[in-house]
Amino acid sequence: MIARHRAIDYVRRRRPECGIEDVIVAVDTRLEQTTDRSMIIAKIRAAVERLPIEQRKPLEMVFFEGLTHSEISSKRGEPLGTVKTRIRAALLSLRKVLAA
Repeated sequence: MIARHRAIDYVRRRRPECGIEDVIVAVDTRLEQTTDRSMIIAKIRAAVERLPIEQRKPLEMVFFEGLTHSEISSKRGEPLGTVKTRIRAALLSLRKVLAA
């Protein structure tokens, strides 16, 4: 216990190895880019929510669940061509919203 207390006292008496002026603080200089990105993400989310459910669901399955078009087709019980058409229509709608 004595050795422990002496070690604690030694650490408390020790001077800092560097001054406060030498401490480097990281600052994110890309704040504007981060804000722009957040605004774009919010715009995309709003656009996806406005899509009809028959377009939104396959689009979410492709991008968020990582399913292939064939897997979506079998999972939803819809023809492969229908799934591909709905995903394409959803992407075109999103492209129009983002271009505006």
